[in-house]
Amino acid sequence: RLGRAWRSWGGYVHERKVMRGRQAAAVHTLGPAGRMQRRALNSWRAWKQDAIALLSASRGLMAPRLGRAWRSWGGYVHERKVMRGRQAAAVHTLGPAGRMQRRALNSWRAWKQDAIALLSASRGLMAPRLGRAWR
Repeated sequence: RLGRAWRSWGGYVHERKVMRGRQAAAVHTLGPAGRMQRRALNSWRAWKQDAIALLSASRGLMAPRLGRAWRSWGGYVHERKVMRGRQAAAVHTLGPAGRMQRRALNSWRAWKQDAIALLSASRGLMAPRLGRAWR
């Protein structure tokens, strides 16, 4: 009992330290030094995004075929991912759970077809002229 209580108290103390550290960091960002750091970080992020855009544009100008190759490869990867998903679904249907699902779906389809046939027959009985119009 004492060990459990000691560990629990130690976890509580650790959580409090972490929370105090987060609070101190939040308060620091409100001061002038924190604002300067935030401004510097934001300007660095903007510079990085601009550099990436320039690099990508220069690659497109220097080697246009390479861009086509990358897009083609990306399409291949996407198709492969879709096919693997379909294969996994097909393998799943071979197992017992998949067979049960398939059996349930097939019985539901048969029930739906019977319901549609009954509905059209009842329409024909209730209003014969309307039944001809439905066909």
